[in-house]
Amino acid sequence: MNVLANGNYIFEVVGILSAIGSIQDSINFSKTDSINGWKGIFFNYSVPGSELSYCKIEYSLSAGLYIDSSNPIIRNCRISNNSNNNFGGGIYSNADITIEECVVSNNSISKEASAYGGGIYSSGHLKLNNCKILNNTVYTYGSSTNGSYSYGGGIYADGPLTITNTYIDGNISHATHSWGNNRSKGGGIHFSANLDIINSVITNNVVIAGTSKHGGGIFANGDEISSIINCVISDNIYHGIYIGNDTINIINSIFWENSVSQISGEANVYYCDIQNGFNGVGNINLNPLFIDDSYHISEYSPCVDVGNPDTTGLNLPLWDMEGNIRIWDGDGNGVAIIDMGSYEVGAPIYTEIINHDLKDPKVINIQNYPNPFSTNTTINFPNPTNSKYKLSVFSISGNKVFEMDNITSDKIEFKKGNLPKGVYLIELKGEKLFRGKMVVK
Repeated sequence: MNVLANGNYIFEVVGILSAIGSIQDSINFSKTDSINGWKGIFFNYSVPGSELSYCKIEYSLSAGLYIDSSNPIIRNCRISNNSNNNFGGGIYSNADITIEECVVSNNSISKEASAYGGGIYSSGHLKLNNCKILNNTVYTYGSSTNGSYSYGGGIYADGPLTITNTYIDGNISHATHSWGNNRSKGGGIHFSANLDIINSVITNNVVIAGTSKHGGGIFANGDEISSIINCVISDNIYHGIYIGNDTINIINSIFWENSVSQISGEANVYYCDIQNGFNGVGNINLNPLFIDDSYHISEYSPCVDVGNPDTTGLNLPLWDMEGNIRIWDGDGNGVAIIDMGSYEVGAPIYTEIINHDLKDPKVINIQNYPNPFSTNTTINFPNPTNSKYKLSVFSISGNKVFEMDNITSDKIEFKKGNLPKGVYLIELKGEKLFRGKMVVK
C-alpha cells in the first residue's frame, strides 16, 4: 500500500493512526515526484493507541516522524532519506517512546549555525531495541556572524537514552565554517542526560570540524550515571568515546581501532579490551580478532570467557545480540564466563525467547540453506505424509514477524521481503514440532 503526498503536505495525527503492514506488503509513506517533498507524519498530542508496523517513511522535508507529546508504537519500520532544518532528520520526539526492530538510515540535517540529530532527536526517554541507525548526517555551516555546531550524527538525546541489541554505524557529524568557530560532537551518539547501552555495536562513525571535534563514536555530556555493557566500539574517527561531564561505568566491552583515543576522559572501566590499555580490574590490551564487519570475534579471541565473572546487578538480557545464550563456556574449560563484546562465542540460541527448548525431545531442530541469506532461503523438513503445518517466524525479542498456514510439502521457499538484517527464529507446528534459527544478512 502506498500513501503518497502530492505536494508540500503534512500527515497530522490527533486521534489514532493504525498503519500495520506485513513483511510482504509494507505501507509506504512518501511523495509522488522526485522534486518536491512532503512534511512527514506529525503526531500532535494524539490520542494513545497509534501504531506503525512494517511501514516505510521516506523523503519528508520536516522529519519522517515528528512526535509531539504522543506515544505511538513503532516497530519493524524503515525511516529513510528524510531531512529537517534543525532537530531530527529522521525522527523528532519530545515524548517517551520505544522503537523496536526499525532501521533509521540516510536521514540528514543541513543548516546554518547549529543542528542536532541527523537520524534521531529526542528530549524524552528514548528506548531503542534491535534497531539499526545507519549513515545519517548532521551538517552545519557558518556565516560571517555565527559559528557552526553539529551534534549527534546518528542520535542526539537530551533525555534518557536506553539502547539494546542495536547497530549504530556510518553516521557523520560535520561542522564547517570558512573562518570562524566550528564544533562537531558525537558522530554516532551525543547524549546530555544518561545512557544505558547493552549488547550493541557502534562503529565507523565520524566527527568532522576545523576548530573542535570530539566523540566519533559517543560524546558523553550527561549529568547522571551511565553504563556501557557488552558493546563493541570500534573504527570511529576521533575517539571511541569522549567523556565530558558524566560518570560512566564501562563493563565487558571492546574499544579498538578508534582514532586519536579509545576513551577520552575519566570512566570506571572493568573487564574490557581497550587498545593501548586502560586502568581497571580485568582489563586487557590484546587484538580482539574480529572476523567480519558485524564485529563477531574469533573462537580464538582473547575476549572469550574473560568478562566479569560476577554479572549480578548488570541487568543483562539472557541472550546476546544474535539471540544466543549470553553466558556460555566458550573456551571449553568447564566454566561458563561471559565474553567481552556483543556476541557470545559458541553459544546456542536462547530458545526461551519464544518459550521453547530445543533439548525437549518433542522438538526437532531444522536447518535452512543458504544461511545466512540476503534474498531467499529454503527450509527443509521431513513430511512424508504431507501433513498440514504452520510456519511462524519470530524476531529475537519474541515478536512474530511472519506466518504461513496450510503447508503440506517438505520444503518452504522463504523470501526475505522487508525483513531487516538480523537473527530470526523459525517454528513449524503440525504433526510434529520443528524449530531453528535463520540469519538475514
